[in-house]
Amino acid sequence: MMFVPSLYMAKPGVAEKIEAYVAAGGTAVLTYFSGIVDECDRVHLGGYPAPFRKLLGLRVEEWAVPPDDRKHKVRFSKVAGFKRKYETSFWAEVIRTEGAETVATFGDGCYAGLPAVTCHRFGKGEAWYLGTQFGPEFHADLVRCLAKRTGTKAP
Repeated sequence: MMFVPSLYMAKPGVAEKIEAYVAAGGTAVLTYFSGIVDECDRVHLGGYPAPFRKLLGLRVEEWAVPPDDRKHKVRFSKVAGFKRKYETSFWAEVIRTEGAETVATFGDGCYAGLPAVTCHRFGKGEAWYLGTQFGPEFHADLVRCLAKRTGTKAP
């Protein structure tokens, strides 16, 4: 498994290396605010996360940082290893899927019903995208879920 947290700056070739890893059967997890600019801090064209759109099967249309006291509820579909609901804070994205499966949606507020977590089959592997910031409980469940899906041992 490969975890790629908030890779804001992505130079040429990085997306292709991650795509090759996933296509060969790997699992990659990318998080919010990834693929925004190149190595010279120039905005990538073509919609966010531009260099990772093909891999992730989605487009991020906008993002927002809610006030500190605002929490979002996120509801999961029936994916083994996840609880039904988690709380998130700090970040929320409007995601439009372009082939990715919606695994979880925002459960309240102006983002209610929109994707919060997606999974996209790519070649022999999977690329997951987290469009919000979760706490440690979710991340532990995510690692256990992905370990089970990939046949590896969770720490």
